[in-house]
Amino acid sequence: MSLAAEATNHPVIFFTGVVLGAVVVGLVVGLIPLAVGALTRQRPLGVKGFISCLIASLVGGALVAIPVAAVFCIYIVIKSRKGPDPDEPAKTS
Repeated sequence: MSLAAEATNHPVIFFTGVVLGAVVVGLVVGLIPLAVGALTRQRPLGVKGFISCLIASLVGGALVAIPVAAVFCIYIVIKSRKGPDPDEPAKTS
């Protein structure tokens, strides 16, 4: 048996790969709402979307993270059209 086949049969190595893969997918997918939040000046919502995508990816993989990103992007765009975010401190001149 090859070394790679033995490594995939070991549960610790397998689950480490699963978790690292989920983290990478969550980070990549989470960049979408983070970018939308930055472009629409809704940074707090973008960060919340990023974290939510990371958690969703750990729970259900890309099948859950991608819809979470889509929902957050839609919410951020709708929120940006209504006015400034109340969570963001007011700018004083």
